Amino acid sequence: MTPFAFKSLLDLKSVAGKRCHLIPASRKRVAHDEMTPFALKSLLDLKSVADKRYHLNTSKISKIETAMSKHLDELQAEYFYHVFNRTNNREPLFIDDDDRRYFLEKYKQYISSYVDTYTFCLMGNHFHLVIMVKSVMVIHELVQAIESKDRTMAQKRFLEMKEDVRTTHELMSNQFNRLFTAYAMYFNKKHERSGNLFYRPFKRVAVKNEGHFTWLVYYVHSNPKKHKVQADFQNYAWSSYQAFLSDSPTMLKRKEVLEWFGGKDGFLKFHDTQQPEDPNFDYLVIED
Repeated sequence: MTPFAFKSLLDLKSVAGKRCHLIPASRKRVAHDEMTPFALKSLLDLKSVADKRYHLNTSKISKIETAMSKHLDELQAEYFYHVFNRTNNREPLFIDDDDRRYFLEKYKQYISSYVDTYTFCLMGNHFHLVIMVKSVMVIHELVQAIESKDRTMAQKRFLEMKEDVRTTHELMSNQFNRLFTAYAMYFNKKHERSGNLFYRPFKRVAVKNEGHFTWLVYYVHSNPKKHKVQADFQNYAWSSYQAFLSDSPTMLKRKEVLEWFGGKDGFLKFHDTQQPEDPNFDYLVIED
């Protein structure tokens, strides 16, 4: 299966007129025999399937083998990913709101410069992110700007790679591990705890097509409802949902996501209407 890759969700200008058809008239599964893979640099390539974006074809998706079944896809430039991690033994990851704020601060420090962030949700013992890794060129410029003495070994190896074979997986994995280490040190000290906090390795699943991306945004935002934490997940304080309704500064790709759903009204309608309780949505679940 080829991951879903493109540079900007705003590239879908040519199908804006069809984008508002968010809710299929019938919830029957689209009759295709295979998942259609997408490896796109521009959503302009989706002209012919724009009106089917919200009709998930799940006939094969539960059988995406090997890498996806292990949820350990490589973090490569200009691809979208669902990133998840939880604590060891499912103990609390966040005790109070200060913990959540600190986690997001460390995320901004170690991750957000390297990725575009589309959605997130912080739960009691785990978190979800939907991100796109930035281009090799952008990441190369970021790492080059770091003083040599302050670069990690992963950053140094990234710069040493030949340009035509330079990849981002080792660097991005290392950045996430730096986030986890920094947060665990803070959490252990504050809450008088010792030992590993996070489960290893953390999970990452490449987004396979436009339907996967669409429902993933909903799945992450509705996670509080799924886990019976808060039924009205739209009012959950620690997901990105409310940020899409606000005009306050944000690290999120707010404009792009709202455009993807046809504007704020479409975004609201999709989240208000969808109830993916069908087992065909199991492929979105990477919690264990």
